[in-house]
Amino acid sequence: MALETKERIPEKIHTMHFLVHPGYLQDVKKYEGQLAKYEEAAKKIGDGELFVIIPHIRRDMIRRGVFDQEKKITESIKRIRDTLGKRAIVLTEQRWPTTIPDPNGLIGVVRRLAHARGFSFDDQTLTKAYGEIIDACVAQTAENINMAGKFTKPTRIIPSLTDYDPATDRGYSDNNLLGIKKTIDLERGGKGKIDISE
Repeated sequence: MALETKERIPEKIHTMHFLVHPGYLQDVKKYEGQLAKYEEAAKKIGDGELFVIIPHIRRDMIRRGVFDQEKKITESIKRIRDTLGKRAIVLTEQRWPTTIPDPNGLIGVVRRLAHARGFSFDDQTLTKAYGEIIDACVAQTAENINMAGKFTKPTRIIPSLTDYDPATDRGYSDNNLLGIKKTIDLERGGKGKIDISE
């Protein structure tokens, strides 16, 4: 009698969150609470969602967590990973695209890791990006993942989970939200679809 094996059907992902460079502004006093905001966002992740973390520090720094700033970031990433289990994907290589388009790298790796964990996504999946800094790395990553994944919906940048402060209408770069949108449009050239909204 032959053993039958059933291939497990992957869970369809409807939303992917990309947390870009968490803790980058950790040494700037007014951003001390940023890591806690990301951890709270992770607690809201549910079925049909993935949480991809792209740290700005190297893998060896994450493992060691030797410097105070890196230690805070490392501990926060570990708490997010503990909260989300296999729904958290941490990409610790420095080569992930924030400044240049990478049509196969980042999305290809996320797709392989998601599949290995029992998840799948396609061009209909909603993508969200947040982290630090809104009109630099976050915007660049948002555009690059949108182009690389050929997602039909714009990648949404979530201002409340970035360095943008609605009370002062300013981000770290001292642009207001309208200025941030203009900067993104000018620098990115509209190649990938991006939307800035909650």
